[in-house]
Amino acid sequence: MPTVPPTTGRRERHNAAVQSQEPETDTTQPSGPWPAPGPPWPLGAPPSGVAHPQACAGIARWAVEYLTLPHAQLGRPGPVCPYVASSLAHNGLHAVVWPGAPRHEHEITSALHTYRNWFTRTSQPPGSPRNRALLILFPELQPQDLSWAIDGVQRLVKTEFVLHGVMIGEFHDGPPSAPGLWNPDFRPLNSPVPMLVLRAMVPSDLPFLTGDPRHLAAYRARFPNVPAHRSVGPPSAAGNGGSQLGRRDQARRSEEVMVSG
Repeated sequence: MPTVPPTTGRRERHNAAVQSQEPETDTTQPSGPWPAPGPPWPLGAPPSGVAHPQACAGIARWAVEYLTLPHAQLGRPGPVCPYVASSLAHNGLHAVVWPGAPRHEHEITSALHTYRNWFTRTSQPPGSPRNRALLILFPELQPQDLSWAIDGVQRLVKTEFVLHGVMIGEFHDGPPSAPGLWNPDFRPLNSPVPMLVLRAMVPSDLPFLTGDPRHLAAYRARFPNVPAHRSVGPPSAAGNGGSQLGRRDQARRSEEVMVSG
């Protein structure tokens, strides 16, 4: 696993935000039993006896030391993810740990459906829907299984989840091949632990949904007031304002680190 990217500045404030989360398990129950990873808990405050506590602590550090800070290769100013600092401040990031290694896609997709239902049913923390995400960690997943268990499952369920207003992102130290929205040489979905991340669709997701008419229709149904000419990338991507929604390179852009880039 790669080391967490080096950081400077603002770390203490965000570390305090992580440490302030209450160590309480979210007990909102699904319609059936919880999958093997169990109910979600606040990131940075895993329940006693959680599997792989070091991996959990590593992801909590990664969220603070990578997502909330600028990166030289990002291609734009500001933090890698503009919303994680607020999410941490509002206790909006939750996690679960997959016990052992998954054996097949159906095992993962079945659990994802339960967590998606939980995610869409539970109440929002204060502020924007951008303040919520669920991280499903797979610490025991082997490198040769990343392509089917993380990348493949993300592709398999993306359309269905988008139709429910939920975005799903793939993260691991491969890293995923999807480039950054503002720098095609940057791989923003690099994480020290393999995981799938659920979050609510937001208006800035337009660049990630133009490659499939079903995805674009779901976006338009959810955000009918967002202008059709809204920019979907950096100005250099499509001339004046980057407004060519049909560009294939933009359509392939990934869910850049929980929210858009």
